[in-house]
Amino acid sequence: MSVLSFAADTDWYITPQLIARKFYVDDVDKIYQFYDQYCNTHSAKFNIFNDVLSGAEHLSQDYIKSHVDKSDCVIGLIDDENTVGILWVKSVNNLAIEVYCQVLDSIVSEDSLVDVLSWFVDYSFYQLYVSHLLLYVIDDKNFDATLLSLGFKKDAALDKVSGIAHPLSMLHFCYHLFENEWINHQCYVPKQKFDTVKVDDYIQNTVAPYFKSCVSVNMCATIVDYKYETIFATNESAKSIGLHSWEQLVGASYKYYARIDTAVWYFGEWYNSQTKFHIHRYARKIFRIQQYVLKTGLPASFIDSLPYDKGIRSYLVTFIPVFDNIGNVIAIQSVALNHRLASYQEHVAHILTKNIPPVMNNNIKLSNRENEVLFLLICGITQEQIAQILHITRATVAAIIRNQLSIKFGVSASNTKLIIEAALALGFPLSIPSSLWAPSVIALDEALTSWLMHYA
Repeated sequence: MSVLSFAADTDWYITPQLIARKFYVDDVDKIYQFYDQYCNTHSAKFNIFNDVLSGAEHLSQDYIKSHVDKSDCVIGLIDDENTVGILWVKSVNNLAIEVYCQVLDSIVSEDSLVDVLSWFVDYSFYQLYVSHLLLYVIDDKNFDATLLSLGFKKDAALDKVSGIAHPLSMLHFCYHLFENEWINHQCYVPKQKFDTVKVDDYIQNTVAPYFKSCVSVNMCATIVDYKYETIFATNESAKSIGLHSWEQLVGASYKYYARIDTAVWYFGEWYNSQTKFHIHRYARKIFRIQQYVLKTGLPASFIDSLPYDKGIRSYLVTFIPVFDNIGNVIAIQSVALNHRLASYQEHVAHILTKNIPPVMNNNIKLSNRENEVLFLLICGITQEQIAQILHITRATVAAIIRNQLSIKFGVSASNTKLIIEAALALGFPLSIPSSLWAPSVIALDEALTSWLMHYA
């Protein structure tokens, strides 16, 4: 397996309907067509940097081309090859960028907008390496609640120390966010100002000698730095994903959770239309766990389950914060051990290796969601763990058991044991729900679970 260039451009997965893609001068036609449609539904007003235009008649392809040339980055939101949103990105200084955002809200739902903006914030802070994000919109009614829920502040005074300022048009609404305010629930306060030069020196002179002495040990372990990038790993970690040596893992990161090329590279044939949502959410969830450790200074443990050709392989993973000599969290050490998740693996292997005929006269029809919940119950997975695997709430799992499965299997109340016994007697499970043939993460402590409910 060859190693990807993470500096190369790619398409980013946002939702099952939306991808994000960088636009260039050759994409002027797509941008023009977007604004032609946008002007028909948004009172014919839109903004590109300082310009507030009153309609498509003021817009030309040369005008768009000139702004593409002036931009540091133009990102299009694509729905079935139709452009449904544009983000214009321009540097203010080395620490800040300003972004002008328009979307077709008749197509991009509020939930999708949350995913778009969450991804873009991660992209800005952890791939563009800025610490201050300024977002400008013309019409705030479709953005206000979403941006405030993500931690943005509206029309607040800008940081005088950084010297960031902007001559706002009266039609603009400005929101801003600093990196240390992003996903900051229960964050610890660094002991001193974070000096990256000193931190890098500490990693090379203190952390590296300690870890490099065990790269050949028969265990899966890695060191991820404050940029969320793998800097050291054991050879066993590299072999577990088909690489030859730990050096090939350097630079790999879950912060690239939305990159489609990365997902295809890692999961190969397992990446398809039925699994891609779960794969990208899985990667984002692990990235959020890394943020939990770096931002709170607390360790985190979780069960990581991955599909492979002969079944499901589960690992017990622990992320441990690495502190420097003045008490700042500068990295994460991860250790992964093989783990038996109830009887999950056994049931999967049993179905894969045996031809199980359905019981005659079994007229029970289950929905996809009911099949998922029933299969996981039979495997011995708890309701809380089922909720995390299926990305739903614990209350939803309980309602499916109480209001659907218990009725279909003729069991009173919501006695899980009796439901399982009745299902097994009728020959269930007949197959592995296709949606479960994807990676999943189960948090093992309440604080981490709460964090993921907020942010994953």
